[in-house]
Amino acid sequence: MGKTLWPGLIGVALLAIFPLFIRLDTLPLFIFDEGRLANNALEMAVDGNWVVAHYDGKPDLWNTKPPLMIWLQALLMKALGLDLLAVRLPAALAGLATILAVFLFSFRQTRSLWASLCAGLVLLCTPGFVTTHATRTGDYDALLALWSTLFLFQIYNWFREEAPSAKRKHLWLALLFFTLGVLTKGIVIFLFLPGVLIFLLAGKRLGELLRQPHFYYASLSSIAVIAAWYLGREWASPGYLEAVVQNELGGRFLEVIEEHSGTWSYYFENFWKREFIPWIGFIPLAVWLVFRDPNIGQRPLWAFMLCQALCFLLILSFAQTKLNWYALPAFPLLAIAVGGGVGLLLERAGAEWPKGLLLFGIFLWPYSQQIRESYKMDTLHSWEKRQYSGFMKKVEDRPGYIVVQTDYNAHIAFYVKKYRAEGKEIGLKYPNELSIGDTILLCEEHARKAVLDRWKLEELYAVKGCGLFKVIGRD
Repeated sequence: MGKTLWPGLIGVALLAIFPLFIRLDTLPLFIFDEGRLANNALEMAVDGNWVVAHYDGKPDLWNTKPPLMIWLQALLMKALGLDLLAVRLPAALAGLATILAVFLFSFRQTRSLWASLCAGLVLLCTPGFVTTHATRTGDYDALLALWSTLFLFQIYNWFREEAPSAKRKHLWLALLFFTLGVLTKGIVIFLFLPGVLIFLLAGKRLGELLRQPHFYYASLSSIAVIAAWYLGREWASPGYLEAVVQNELGGRFLEVIEEHSGTWSYYFENFWKREFIPWIGFIPLAVWLVFRDPNIGQRPLWAFMLCQALCFLLILSFAQTKLNWYALPAFPLLAIAVGGGVGLLLERAGAEWPKGLLLFGIFLWPYSQQIRESYKMDTLHSWEKRQYSGFMKKVEDRPGYIVVQTDYNAHIAFYVKKYRAEGKEIGLKYPNELSIGDTILLCEEHARKAVLDRWKLEELYAVKGCGLFKVIGRD
């Protein structure tokens, strides 16, 4: 089996490089989650405060998630420079690690190269997994998906193992990955616990778990680490725990935040319309495997994956705030269930060359679509508000200027801080703060109008929607 494992693993890794990493730092920084984290990481890398995340020099109580993702971004900024690649690389690497983990786990459980290849490739070719707000931008969710996937793999390994020493190892690893999940995105990973409980009850293994002393040792260790972070953060900057309660323990679940609403079936509809195309059509095959897989020993595997994905999505559906990338941790689980079904079909194709031909035919179009998506730029959300980085690069050799902003824009804030940290004299003002003689940079039409309502301008240099202007008088 080892002779087939490594070529398959290397093949999946090589195929993953293009959709995950190609032009990773080309797409301009997004304004909200990614922009906020990028600012937090840049300020952390510059000021050296590794406990309290800051935004504009003040403790950030809007972004109250634990700092693991920000730490990784800040460390990469120290190593690679204050650039967009450092912001996005942790998410892309987490995506690659998740795909490889899915391949390896599938291979261990099924001993089938075809099922493993299909599981890894299904995840790689899932539109909702390799995209913005996921593995292509510097958000939390790709890293969370890695930890939640590894956590559930270890729970299943514990369920299947018989040797006490191996069961202890899987239990400790499960709690380690669970802790890392909390340190990435707070309480979200707790949403998987009901599915785990249901599976253990159905398999009549909950009592065995509760009788194991190492379950309590590992749980207490996890609680201690999590509590140390939250209490330490509160001690370093009081008010943090209150903000966490408002933002995470009720806010997004009980209320619609920032108009991100949707019906109860929001996530299931997204899967059907785009996020899990074309693999959603193979779900009935995955369900069939639960009851009719000729290899009876593998039926719990398909049941576990579908159970965890379904329970997670059902709980997520009750939250009032809905964003499509919140469902990201479900994709690796569904990829294993769907990949198993597709792999079983390939196993029955006879000789090796028909299997390879079928594999090529199944994944060619989804894979090519993923690469095409990696090149998409100017059709994405808030394009006008994200033009600044490209224009600022064009004028980085010009003398100091002032970037004009009219509302919240973390994209602008990040690039202003980046150039300031590199020694360039760049200002950031609102229209009412300008003075005659200022050289200003404008990109958005509404910002241009806000300035022209107060000031007369002389154009110095312009490209498309952006320009440098000199303030020559009052309007």
